Amino acid sequence: MTKLTKLSLAAVMALSTSAYAAGIADNTTVSGQAYVEFLTTDTAKSAKSTDIDLDATFKTKVNDNVTSVITLQADSTTGTAGTNVTADKVNFIYTNGATTAVIGKQGMSSPTTDGEKFIGAKVSYDLGAATVIGVHATDFMTEGEASAAAIIGSAGPVNLEAWLVDISNVSENATLVASTKVANVALSARYATSKFDDGSED
Repeated sequence: MTKLTKLSLAAVMALSTSAYAAGIADNTTVSGQAYVEFLTTDTAKSAKSTDIDLDATFKTKVNDNVTSVITLQADSTTGTAGTNVTADKVNFIYTNGATTAVIGKQGMSSPTTDGEKFIGAKVSYDLGAATVIGVHATDFMTEGEASAAAIIGSAGPVNLEAWLVDISNVSENATLVASTKVANVALSARYATSKFDDGSED
């Protein structure tokens, strides 16, 4: 009797898990790309290897306002042991009207940074003619904390950006960017200043 009870419980759990997984699958979109490189070393004994890189992003709609995002990166090279898999992004995106908040592991793209990954929060508010952005990172590269504030908008055909980026124990950075396109030619102008924590300026 005990064994039958365990089997029944296992069957109920399996059924519930299947239903839950089916619900997730209905609300999940998957996108990605794969890169394959064939490498040859030009030596007396030519060595060949194949490098495979795979990016996959899973977006799951939790409810009308919240979406979870997981981006995985896998790298494998013939002749090496195993496959290196890393979580490039793991976050939740909350949207409500003109407000968007991203909480978790993500990238910081600004004139000062180059998409470096961090764990923290980014909040943006669309004012119509401009968007206000605030970022706070609690785990930015090896430096610890970082904060950023920006206003991005346009005036006629000219796109404008103003950024303040403070990287803990490294530097405080201010950047102004103006860009436009004339006769299919992209033009841009940038003013930037940095104050480093050792007292020097750039």
